[in-house]
Amino acid sequence: MSQRTAIPYSLLGPLASVLLGWSCGLDFRGPPQEFALSDKSLAMLADDDAGRSELEAGLTRHFGTSTAPSLVECLPQSLSTASLASAADLYRQKCEHCHGASGGGDGRTSHSLRPPPRDFRLGIFKFTSLLHGARPEIVDLRDVLDNGIEGAAMPSFRSLPDEDRSGLAAYVQLLSMRGETEHYVLADYEMTGKVSSELVDEAFQVISERWSDPSRQRVVGTNPIPAESSASVARGRELYNDSAGANCVSCHGRDGRGEGPSSLESVAGDPAEVELALVDIWGHPSRPTDLVDGPYLHGVEPLDIYRRIVIGVPGTPMPGLGEDILSDADMWSLVHYVRFLHDPTIAPHLPLVLGTAP
Repeated sequence: MSQRTAIPYSLLGPLASVLLGWSCGLDFRGPPQEFALSDKSLAMLADDDAGRSELEAGLTRHFGTSTAPSLVECLPQSLSTASLASAADLYRQKCEHCHGASGGGDGRTSHSLRPPPRDFRLGIFKFTSLLHGARPEIVDLRDVLDNGIEGAAMPSFRSLPDEDRSGLAAYVQLLSMRGETEHYVLADYEMTGKVSSELVDEAFQVISERWSDPSRQRVVGTNPIPAESSASVARGRELYNDSAGANCVSCHGRDGRGEGPSSLESVAGDPAEVELALVDIWGHPSRPTDLVDGPYLHGVEPLDIYRRIVIGVPGTPMPGLGEDILSDADMWSLVHYVRFLHDPTIAPHLPLVLGTAP
């Protein structure tokens, strides 16, 4: 593979996570930075001062400023304006240097991190347990803050008091809703060439409904989780390699190392060299997980893998199979085979032959 694809996630992510985890007690705060429009918004509105002012005023009306944030009506009842302001200050200390003042994943340390920090502004979060791209609940955002992301630079903040983690989760929701509202307005502006206060209010209402949707469905899996066996692992291998089944092989490859035919393309001018063909919605290279050596950013426990197979990874080329494509037994067999690739001792009597069809 071309050197351009040798993204050392397995080394840089854990190292950065260790360093950031070690530094959690440090204060990264600089002078407060005000919320800012995205580069795309600034470019589109470069010759429309009135439209830019209308958008900025509307966003401030609904979300406040970085030092005086609002949005309490859309967040848990236990969250006051004062506690949201405290969360904003804690975000500046702990999170802004990676995720940026407006949540764009563009903080001052972001360019050195692989995978890059999350850009919250599209409302897309990779690792929740909700179907159909539903916006996360506070519990989902808290889960990431509590546990971090293994193999990435996102550390656990479990050492912070419970109320601080809940406040940070709420503030991340605010940044995400603000970014989504801006994105909605810009999409309309591309068609109409106009920004109005009524349009910003409409966008805010639509986005608020997305984040409070009572029909959100959470994937909980089977309880108890079926036990792993050589038979279930063998069945999972069939599904993994079957183009009419799960077809995991197309991206993750027969050896499970994330270099399947759909994930690679020839380098222009040098057909003998290949590079990553996949990108995520944020424009970053998207390499399928190395199922043998990891890291498993979403967790390696059976339910973690089950959820990723059912839901996929929103914002990336990793699709979800839903809960109706495979039977529940087959879904768990696929989970067992993925775990077997990572740890062959799960089924010690089944030969592990990588790089070949079963």
